[in-house]
Amino acid sequence: MSKLTSSLGPGSTSRRIENWRLLKTYRALHLFGLFPPHRRFWVTAAIVALDVAERVAVTEDGVTYHLAGEPGSTVFAARFVALCAAFDERLEGTRDVTDTLLGEACVQSLFENAMRAGRHPVTWQ
Repeated sequence: MSKLTSSLGPGSTSRRIENWRLLKTYRALHLFGLFPPHRRFWVTAAIVALDVAERVAVTEDGVTYHLAGEPGSTVFAARFVALCAAFDERLEGTRDVTDTLLGEACVQSLFENAMRAGRHPVTWQ
């Protein structure tokens, strides 16, 4: 079980999100994606804890999100942000950081696996 989900209290809720993207707004990091069972795209409250390797996020309202499958389309996320920016122009600076965060997690995981196996990472001289 993820460290994040094991630390939650009994009153917390857990939800699944599909076709997800991680968006950095002027205020915080959020998840955008498709929420079953209604199959609507939406954005979560601000993320307060994120475990990319376990694909789990906890938001400031106490909800735990399980990121199902692979990330969704950047096009849907960009369109959603553009629509929201019509009401709050500060959202125009929103960045999709999904690939960056997944890449960092992948590199960190490869590094940790290499260290455990006794294979030390290549160093450039």
